[in-house]
Amino acid sequence: WDLGTTESGSSGSPLFDHNGRVIGQLYAGQSFCNGTENNGDFDLYGRLATSWEGGGTPATRLSDWLDPGATGNTAIEVLENALSTVDFELTGSLDVFPNPASSFVFIMNTRYPQLSYQLFDVSGKRLVHGDVSSSENRIDLSSCQAGIYFLKLIDEESGKDITKKLIIDK
Repeated sequence: WDLGTTESGSSGSPLFDHNGRVIGQLYAGQSFCNGTENNGDFDLYGRLATSWEGGGTPATRLSDWLDPGATGNTAIEVLENALSTVDFELTGSLDVFPNPASSFVFIMNTRYPQLSYQLFDVSGKRLVHGDVSSSENRIDLSSCQAGIYFLKLIDEESGKDITKKLIIDK
């Protein structure tokens, strides 16, 4: 992650792959926060495969907890809504600012974990491209002249894209 921190008691929190499957878990670290500031320290995530048979005892081995019948099943493709809670769509935001811009533009992305960008001039020439999957991204525009540009943002997971007009004013 780019923002925030884990807290005491977070051990065991899952680490997900792009398909939403648990592939690891938090097991140690010195990270904590005080209000809105974190201490800049680390957290340690481990591979789920290591903890599956590791741990030494049935009380600490994940296989004894997650597969007590020793079925060998390693993935569950469907989750049942056992609590009868209302389904909801995950939300997030995608913001591009400032616009007009001068030497850089920020992309705040809390919605798309695999987002890329391409910057085009008005003739359609691609000038720069890259990854903007982090929560906070900064694109350097210092080499661009004043004018109108097009910023194409692509969700690499779904293939959908959106193009925003970007004005560079120096």
